[in-house]
Amino acid sequence: MSDAEAFYTHFNTRKAHILQLLESSSSSSKAVDEINTLNDQCKQQRKAISAHDIEYYLKEIDRLYAAANSRDINNTATEKSKGDAPKKKTFKFSKGFGSKKTLPAKPAAAPPQQSPIDVPLPDVTTELTISDKQEYTYTSDNSVSADGKAYKKLVLTNIENSTLVFAHHSFGTATLTSIKNCIIYLDAVPVGPVYLDRIVNSTIVIKRCQQCRIHDSVDSNIVLVCGSGRPIIEHCSGMRFGRFSKIFPPLSDAPEGSSDWIDVDDFNWLVKDQHSENWKELDNADSMHIASQVTALLH
Repeated sequence: MSDAEAFYTHFNTRKAHILQLLESSSSSSKAVDEINTLNDQCKQQRKAISAHDIEYYLKEIDRLYAAANSRDINNTATEKSKGDAPKKKTFKFSKGFGSKKTLPAKPAAAPPQQSPIDVPLPDVTTELTISDKQEYTYTSDNSVSADGKAYKKLVLTNIENSTLVFAHHSFGTATLTSIKNCIIYLDAVPVGPVYLDRIVNSTIVIKRCQQCRIHDSVDSNIVLVCGSGRPIIEHCSGMRFGRFSKIFPPLSDAPEGSSDWIDVDDFNWLVKDQHSENWKELDNADSMHIASQVTALLH
């Protein structure tokens, strides 16, 4: 894993922890301290990461600050006011990684505001690892845990000619390495990344993830919802991408009018204003075939 990928994993792990703090604590002071620390770490990495990643980190840092601000507003709205309340202060978000921010003074009572956190953080508990399998089948029904189990991490390694369906699980992150001639369905990686490495002649369906990065992969189908909007490929060829809501409309829970993904960033394609030859959108025939295959596995 490169330094940029390692920091991306670290960033999303810390982000998940901060969201847990905001969910479980009546005060955002500790969460804001954690956000400030993460903000400083981003500044230290600025020269080592791409402009695309800087934009992603900035957006997520600002969302975390906004979530902390919203949490304090919601809590204050439920308290009884005594005397004159101080004037409301709000965070001002910078164009780049900014200076440390402190908690705003408690505002006057206001109607509750909806948190900007798009997806509730799952109660992640453990890691699910499957490796060195051939002609293997995994479904939620043969899991040792109950349906709806939330895991911190999914790790799939060295799997061939197999079918794996995680229809009732959610994961903090997912890493799939050395996957050949497989069909894999992931229900949700709501706040973290999915890493795909050395995927060959396989179909990977991801109902929801925050970001998707694909390395050293060939001749594979990727159907997904990507929160960042732009999956990333590097050293890949023959990749085909599909929109989850288009191929599986009854299963999609993406907000109405939203895009599953906008475009694909190919880090090895340096010709500006010309579509990368390493990926294309799935055509209707392939989309229908994938829909039929995966729908049968889900029933």
